[in-house]
Amino acid sequence: MAFLFRKSRTTSSLRAPSNEPDEASQGKRPPATASPASIDLRCLENSQSVAWQLSSSSNESRDDIFKGLHILLAEDDEVVGELFCDNLISRGALIQHVLDGNSACSAALEQNRPSVILMDCQMPVMDGFAAAQHIRTEEASRGLRAVPIIALTALAREFDQHHSQAAGINAYLVKPVTMFELGYAIEQVLKAKD
Repeated sequence: MAFLFRKSRTTSSLRAPSNEPDEASQGKRPPATASPASIDLRCLENSQSVAWQLSSSSNESRDDIFKGLHILLAEDDEVVGELFCDNLISRGALIQHVLDGNSACSAALEQNRPSVILMDCQMPVMDGFAAAQHIRTEEASRGLRAVPIIALTALAREFDQHHSQAAGINAYLVKPVTMFELGYAIEQVLKAKD
């Protein structure tokens, strides 16, 4: 049984994996939209941008990285958000989906904190950069551990790496994002955190 709480523009939904069969559990995989060798994932550390490159031989599944992971998804486009949620839930992740930056801040600082935050850069009320900066400020003032934040952007050329680094964003992915790319990004930011 899946848990789904309907959302409004300012509330979040928390969804968990279902025991019902889906494409992934039946051995079917949705077609990949990008070659793993073409991933545009940037690590924003030490005042420089470092591209993580994958070799063409690293095509193994990364679905195991999602199992049991609590992910906060801040995405204002409800269709894109539902696609992310469905794909992540089918891989065993627990998803909390919010529709704006202000809601992302509240959800990120709750008692049951996420393992990783996926933050759209352009959202209403508060954009992803301002939300990330607010989360980092609150984490520091409350003495909380910093939850890794991966920015999601459709504007690859206009993406401001210095601005995002100053906001406390750990890495970014350019949309559209495959689950392989997302799994790799999550794996890298969680490794860097340790």
